[in-house]
Amino acid sequence: MYAFATRSRFFRKRWYKRADLKHNDRARMGKRDAFRKFVDGYVPSLPDDADGGKDEGRDARAREEVLHEVLDLWRKKEKWAVRRREWEEERTALRQRQIARGMRKEEGRWETDYADAWIRKLGGRG
Repeated sequence: MYAFATRSRFFRKRWYKRADLKHNDRARMGKRDAFRKFVDGYVPSLPDDADGGKDEGRDARAREEVLHEVLDLWRKKEKWAVRRREWEEERTALRQRQIARGMRKEEGRWETDYADAWIRKLGGRG
């Protein structure tokens, strides 16, 4: 099981150094014997190049690659494209509404400042 996990293109030995584990991983070690044995026993026994010479820059690209592989596997590419387009349209519309709302606020502020200046000019308050 451990050998299978470490052969994955997504495995990075540096992510499983005990000193660098995050709280949830440390908690997992207390609850799951297999994870503790993996971190404390199996990972330290791996050679330093256990990442298989994996390109460090691949980490960022890996998410997109996995997404496309999964969409191809489950034949959902078209459905995902439609949903993503809808989501982008919603985001664009929201941004436009926020910009318009912001402009109205700015216009309202300008009108208020202009009215105050007019009143002061007429000798009213201020």
